[in-house]
Amino acid sequence: MFEAFVYICMLQDPQVCHMLKDIKGPYKTETQCEVRAHEIAMELPDWMPEYVATRYKCITEQGKIDINHDREKEKGQFKRVYHQEWRQKTY
Repeated sequence: MFEAFVYICMLQDPQVCHMLKDIKGPYKTETQCEVRAHEIAMELPDWMPEYVATRYKCITEQGKIDINHDREKEKGQFKRVYHQEWRQKTY
């Protein structure tokens, strides 16, 4: 199962960016997820005209980041976690 995320930035100030998480998913295939990410990018001007979608990514359950570090520290199993790279462009 894949979840869609879209990275958006403000047109007036490209340093102001946010990540949108799709609320319709998850999707069975990566292709379905990518289609939904592009739909979000196309609908963005209707809902947030001051922003533009710049990138998207589709994450599987295995790709999610566990943010409960305290539990891992208690067990002595704390590991470094790196964010997935934003590779796809929406434009």
